[in-house]
Amino acid sequence: MSSATEIKKGGTKGFSLRDTNVTKGIAICILMIHHCFMSKDRFAGFDIVFWPLSQAGILKAAGYFKICVPIFAFLSAYGMTLSLMKVREHYARQAAWLTVRRLLKLYAGFWFAYAVCYVTSSFLSPSRLEGLENGGIWFVNLIVDLLGFGTLNHDRTLLGTFWYISLAVLQIIVLPFLYRLSEKVHPMMLILLMLLLSRVTHLQGEAGNYNYLLLTAAGILSARFDLWGRIRRLGEEGDAHRALVFRAGKAILALFLMAAGYRIFYFGFHTIEQDITMTLCTMIVVYSVVVLWSRIPLFSDILAFLGFYSMNIYYIHNFYRINWLHDFLFSLRYWWAVAGMLLLISLLTAVVVEYVKKIIGYTNAMNRAVEGVMRVSQGYS
Repeated sequence: MSSATEIKKGGTKGFSLRDTNVTKGIAICILMIHHCFMSKDRFAGFDIVFWPLSQAGILKAAGYFKICVPIFAFLSAYGMTLSLMKVREHYARQAAWLTVRRLLKLYAGFWFAYAVCYVTSSFLSPSRLEGLENGGIWFVNLIVDLLGFGTLNHDRTLLGTFWYISLAVLQIIVLPFLYRLSEKVHPMMLILLMLLLSRVTHLQGEAGNYNYLLLTAAGILSARFDLWGRIRRLGEEGDAHRALVFRAGKAILALFLMAAGYRIFYFGFHTIEQDITMTLCTMIVVYSVVVLWSRIPLFSDILAFLGFYSMNIYYIHNFYRINWLHDFLFSLRYWWAVAGMLLLISLLTAVVVEYVKKIIGYTNAMNRAVEGVMRVSQGYS
């Protein structure tokens, strides 16, 4: 089977690119619900219909859906680990160039979306720009925000959602060291070290980047030991009847674990540390993709499509929710209509943004820059 066909069908080994996009699609869908209904003040003044659930039920589910960012962080760690596993010699040099390449790709997508949001906000919601003028020098605040650290700069940022960039940047920089460490110590020792480090730093706050150390280690280890490939292949080789039974059993287990994950989240955020809770819940979501969601025709295709545009949706959607179309969205009344319309509008915008990037040559320019970095790194190897 060709690699292209393998990716299209979900793959027979490991965790394919299509699996990644399906997982991102799930993350971006639950993100819409999380940001719209995580608290009552989000829809204050609007008569929202929560049928067939209750308001309390939707609010609780929206709280659980904050695992969307941990899902993105896990996938990033998993993907970068696969790249590092291909480095056979001159590790330090090659890892450094790989880090530069990943940062360039991250910023290339973020900067264009940032420019779109900045220009649009200057017309539709000028007050949004005041975040960059909240003390200090405007230009300096802008540069810091473009680097993804605006929320750490006394919240001098165009939008608080951009805090994720600081996490992504730090993860990209730290991951080559953690990967090397994972080769030197026992997996359990790596996990214990991450647990200890996240506590020693005293940055165990809700948005603290050190909360994601354990999750990053989980991504590294699952890639190194082909965890998802082993699970996918478990019981599916040989007799067709036996393979069908194993597939059904793994799918049923996924449904059970998803229900358990909901309980773990609300138990864990108050009784055990957040990093453990986030890691367990994220692993459950990824497991469900491997054994269940990626196997469902059409549904998985839709999720993969959403996942492909997920980062642009992430960057843009809160501008619509908070400023540009807030009243229109919540006037739709039904909770699923609000979240669904926000997703649809953000998706259409993301598609247009990608199209514009392509026709003006931005995508090709960034691809050439990334290829240039790769050629330079190969020249030094």
